[in-house]
Amino acid sequence: LQQANEQLKQKEAQFRILVQNSPDLVIQYDPEMRILFVNDTVEKITGQPVSAFMGKTFHDIRTHTEASRAYEEEFIAKFALACEQQAPV
Repeated sequence: LQQANEQLKQKEAQFRILVQNSPDLVIQYDPEMRILFVNDTVEKITGQPVSAFMGKTFHDIRTHTEASRAYEEEFIAKFALACEQQAPV
């Protein structure tokens, strides 16, 4: 059991390094579309620190345009469907 826990910790550390060093934006949302996690790439793209995004919705951080509302509606629909199917978004 101790060896399995150690292997899990190593895999989690490897995954964390992969996500933090990804040139792609990686975001985790809650069901209300609040940002729970965003990797450091957001700062490279926007010039704003990660902390400026935490707990905010896409709609909060974007201009209130029709495009941002459409994105939000589509994301919520896909998120709800994935939750029903218990599948990754």
